[in-house]
Amino acid sequence: MANRAYCGLQNLMKSRIISGNTKTVLYKTLIRPVLTYVAETWVLSKQDKYFLSIFEHKILWRIYGPVMDGGRW
Repeated sequence: MANRAYCGLQNLMKSRIISGNTKTVLYKTLIRPVLTYVAETWVLSKQDKYFLSIFEHKILWRIYGPVMDGGRW
C-alpha cells in the first residue's frame, strides 16, 4: 500500500520545482503513515525492519539522489 501511495505522488516527487524539504514532508505525512499503519500490533522481525529501512532509503534516495559516504555511494 505504501508503494501505491508513493506511485500516486510520483509526479510530485520527480518534479524539480518542489524542494527536497517539501518532498520529505510529503513522505513523512502521506507515505510513512501508510507504511506503518497498525505497526503497534506487529511483531517485527529483523527481516521486517530490514525491508522497512530499504523502502525508506529508496524513497529518500529518489528525493535527494545518491550520497557519498566514506568514499562509497
